[in-house]
Amino acid sequence: MNNNEFFELCINRGFSNIEITIYDNKEYISEIENEKVNSIDIKNNVFYYIKAKKNNKTVSLESNYLSEDLIDILEEKIEYVDSNVEDKFLEVIDDNNIIQVNDSCDFSKYVNKTIPLTTLEDNIFNVTATLVFTVSKMKIINNKGVNIENVNMYY
Repeated sequence: MNNNEFFELCINRGFSNIEITIYDNKEYISEIENEKVNSIDIKNNVFYYIKAKKNNKTVSLESNYLSEDLIDILEEKIEYVDSNVEDKFLEVIDDNNIIQVNDSCDFSKYVNKTIPLTTLEDNIFNVTATLVFTVSKMKIINNKGVNIENVNMYY
């Protein structure tokens, strides 16, 4: 299910404010031993933090996916929450809050540049180099038009 479908289902079931924070982390790992690439591993973890308001009550939940089942859980939480704490939701400041981020990286280029490093010393019997590249994204979207994304990349 995509974000817009989730927003639409929430609105159809009476929620007025829906905000999703998406944490998307990708990790590229390569191990090089004596000029040979032993392994390349790619891990991708996506995590959602969902906050929604209905009947002047705000509830939240965390999940690894988006589905209609989560809306059932939000409604169940609304039923049992007693407090009416006014929670903050992001509002659209202007029409330019959509940020485009280029997070592409040619990891193989860095692996190929690392291979010669394992042969710099002739008198060393065994050299192992591990290269790790991480792309960490956080994106906040809501049914009011907010779409903000922050990307950090590091080795």
